[in-house]
Amino acid sequence: MIGVLAFPNPWVHHLRWQGGVLAFFTLVPLLAVREPRGGASYWRWGYLYGVVYYGLSILWMSAMPALGILAPWIWLLLTAYLALYPAAFLAGYRVLLQKGVPSWAAAPAWWLSLEYLRYYVLSGFPWADLGTAQYHNRLMLALAPCAGVWGLTWATVFINAAVYRLGVRLSPDFGGQEVVRPPLPRPHGGIPGRSLLWTGIAVILLLGAGYEKIQLRRDPGSAPVRVAALQGDIDQDQVWDETYRARTLGVYRDLIAEASQRRAELVVWPESAFPGIFNWDYGLAQEVSSWSRRWRVAQLVGSDTVEATAAGTFRYFNSLIVIGGDGRVAGSSSKRHLVPFGEYVPFRDSLLFFLRKVVDRYGAGNFTPGAKRQVLRVGLSGRSLKFGSLICFESLFPQYARELVLQGGQFLVVVTNDTWFGATAAPAQHAMFSALRAAETGRYLVRAAATGVSCIFGPDGVSLGLVPVNARAALVANIRPRTALTLYTRFGPWLPWLMLILCLWDFISGRRRPGPPR
Repeated sequence: MIGVLAFPNPWVHHLRWQGGVLAFFTLVPLLAVREPRGGASYWRWGYLYGVVYYGLSILWMSAMPALGILAPWIWLLLTAYLALYPAAFLAGYRVLLQKGVPSWAAAPAWWLSLEYLRYYVLSGFPWADLGTAQYHNRLMLALAPCAGVWGLTWATVFINAAVYRLGVRLSPDFGGQEVVRPPLPRPHGGIPGRSLLWTGIAVILLLGAGYEKIQLRRDPGSAPVRVAALQGDIDQDQVWDETYRARTLGVYRDLIAEASQRRAELVVWPESAFPGIFNWDYGLAQEVSSWSRRWRVAQLVGSDTVEATAAGTFRYFNSLIVIGGDGRVAGSSSKRHLVPFGEYVPFRDSLLFFLRKVVDRYGAGNFTPGAKRQVLRVGLSGRSLKFGSLICFESLFPQYARELVLQGGQFLVVVTNDTWFGATAAPAQHAMFSALRAAETGRYLVRAAATGVSCIFGPDGVSLGLVPVNARAALVANIRPRTALTLYTRFGPWLPWLMLILCLWDFISGRRRPGPPR
């Protein structure tokens, strides 16, 4: 329950919620579990913890209108899957303790190893990652340019372990009368010099954070560009009739005019905000393109696109279109990491064929992943600037932002349609990930959401402004294109890989020691 309150939650929905400090205590009850019956019992306690933690964290999924009658079932299945990670953590953590690894080393190493896997297994679903809960904590965000979100997760769990050890020292009954013993010599088979190793990791993180702070001050970026994130506050899950199309275009036309009056050079539409198929509905596309010439702004337009195949069928894409200040299309990219049961149905034509008849949106067909993730160019202030685009779900994954920055992206753009989340904590929870992507890569990030939360983050992950849910506005701010690479961008997820290797080494080589664990 404590961990749920570390994020925007079912009771406090907005992004300004600053409950991240609670994440420093959320694992303490789990670390204190003592079960004389052994391994299977630890799995059960860990699983129960996971059901409560993840079940409440993604409670919004149980009532998503877009999922129809399947919403509560998908919520239950996803909760049941995510709960496996705390179960595996507690069982593995107890094994590491029995092999002589101290709790302050075992907890952050094994938790981080499992969190890293959660970003990839079954296409990945890293929602409610403990590191992301620190999106408001400037001291913790300073670790992101050095080690990514993984550095924040490692530090958060380390603090949990420290609080737990403090509780043991203050009360012998805390954690089932755990006995804290001095370290044993090398013969137990674990990693030699572990204290020195962990001290070295902490020093690397601190020195890396300091180095990145100095680099950011020395190189704040090139000449500023004025950008606007447009939030139309329009429910996009509607039939595209003439009334809806006219209303939508009118709203975004007015927002672009407002942004132009505030000297914006680039305006960013939300995901799929264009009320049609951009490369099919030519009349609408030409009207939107004319606004660039009229107000002398470049546009990034979220829209569906279509492509004919040799077999005479059509493939649909979730795309971002670049329109230059001259009104010409200058490029586009399409979403590669699609949302299961949101943009495509796994086994739609075989095992899950019946879903097309149960949920209306599943009868229309699947989206197709984009061919390649690549940076785009846009002409601003007489310069050709490169930027990386992340569409909706893709902003959860640090590897995508890193890939785009390595390709030369000078700033990042996130477009999303969180309309289907409704009045829940999900829009704010989703926006938190963008703060981490900005801090990890040292890039300004512009986030445009259909109904909120739209926001702009600096290269340190600190918010430069936001538009709350269910508000209509153009959020305008100055950003600076940057070319410097952070340590995380250069070396990638070095920390979780190191933790995973150390844990595997201990599982394989260490032998159980008698007596109560440390």
